[in-house]
Amino acid sequence: MNQYYTPSMDEFYAGFEFEGLQKNGQWKEIIYSCQDNYTRDLVKDGKVRVRKIDDTDIQSLGWRLATSSSIITSYYKRLGVKTDNTTLFLHIEPNKRVTISKLERNNNSKELFSGDIKNKSELVKISKMIKI
Repeated sequence: MNQYYTPSMDEFYAGFEFEGLQKNGQWKEIIYSCQDNYTRDLVKDGKVRVRKIDDTDIQSLGWRLATSSSIITSYYKRLGVKTDNTTLFLHIEPNKRVTISKLERNNNSKELFSGDIKNKSELVKISKMIKI
């Protein structure tokens, strides 16, 4: 299974992580900071790639593996202190469809996000949007 995909220019935003193919044939990690001709040329020439989101990416952002099967993989993250504990759940399907929800101490559950997440940068961006 190919662990990379080629992004389109409209996926780029400040903080987007990708790899660019250098003249020496080596891939270099780059964090996009603004629209520039260098990145546009790399995209136009097909010399960019982004690693598809995986277990390592998710866990590097503080999520812990809860369960894993061929149908769904689930992670959790606890927020707050012991007296006001909130648990977040992230469920990811094989097609990278993601649902993020929160379970508060009073057992109320609320869906915060449901959609496709292709890479780590998108998960970071969505986490900021939903303030987790």
